[in-house]
Amino acid sequence: MVAVERPRRPDVAIGLAPFGDLRSELSLDPQRPPLGPAWLGIVREGENSTGAGSFLRDVSSAAREDAARTLRYSQLFREVRLVDSATVPEGLDFVLTGDIEELVGFQFQRTALGLFSVAGYQSRLDPPIGTARVRFRLIGPAGEIWSQRIETRVQTEGISMEQVALDALAATNERLAIALFQMWSESAQEAPRRVPVRVLDACGLGGRRARQLVDDAGEIFTREVRVAFRPSIETWLAPEQGGAGALLDAAEELSPPEGGFILVLAPRDRGPLPPLRRERSGLARQLGRHAVVICSGVEPQIVTVAHEIAHLFGAVHSPDRGSIMHAIAFFEARFFDPANRRILASSRDRPFGEPLPADLVRRLRAAYSEGAAQDEIAPAVLQAALRALP
Repeated sequence: MVAVERPRRPDVAIGLAPFGDLRSELSLDPQRPPLGPAWLGIVREGENSTGAGSFLRDVSSAAREDAARTLRYSQLFREVRLVDSATVPEGLDFVLTGDIEELVGFQFQRTALGLFSVAGYQSRLDPPIGTARVRFRLIGPAGEIWSQRIETRVQTEGISMEQVALDALAATNERLAIALFQMWSESAQEAPRRVPVRVLDACGLGGRRARQLVDDAGEIFTREVRVAFRPSIETWLAPEQGGAGALLDAAEELSPPEGGFILVLAPRDRGPLPPLRRERSGLARQLGRHAVVICSGVEPQIVTVAHEIAHLFGAVHSPDRGSIMHAIAFFEARFFDPANRRILASSRDRPFGEPLPADLVRRLRAAYSEGAAQDEIAPAVLQAALRALP
């Protein structure tokens, strides 16, 4: 096995004390739209919402355990464990606690039955929206040192109101992990490697918005593997025919910057995207130098940009629903799964524009094999990744 040195993390151990439940009546009282008369028929129109009995487990305990799992999953801290109180015990640096102020899922419904209408029965359910708001407090030996209220709103098609509310809570806990990490990261981290990116903007985002999109995706790589991006933006006229494959073929006719890669931001040409873009809308060849991300009336997801760029560093699709490398974008995940974190740590020094060095190939083979051995990488994904190596 080839050893891979991970970027240093803050040497911090955190305990999670019991969370409080301060949800409002709006969160606790389930809503159902009333059935009322309509012209020659009846209609049910309004907002459904979750309530006190919508979740199978005690919300405060589940939120605390999910926060602990997220902090461990991030691998940003030396130790994370559950504790019984907000007093800092021996062996830990800090204790974190939280109060859940809101956790609710909403879904607009309109159902109509026209008794004498040709259309007859009509029904529409909008994609559900989940909201989570938690006030976190970080306590040291001398008392509270940090407090922040984090609120996240998530909308996802094809899942229940309960699940979208839990997704909002999961995203809130990811933002918590990042906020805590940023408190201690400056002194613990070495300077990132900077990789030039030629950004071809065919979406009409403009220089400022396109640059911000790449910078936001770059924050993920900087935190995870100490890689940052240096974007240069130019407008580009995308081919009128073909999907992401044709866009990638056209982009591959262009030269990447020295030591870097090309990122294409291009509009979709075959109708609008699904309302919430659950499918990853982009394409990149494994260990290539060109990536395509699709937009259609809205800016591309930051995580989709990070997902496609990660393929250029050798990252693979993950079965882990909470990973950036999951093939379906359920929500805006902000962390790589353990297998892809090891892969990216192996390839962070990849020399773009040069053949892959033999030692880098060995490190990637080892990382792929380790992920497969631990059932973190599917066999078909493993074979495709190995075929991309020289």
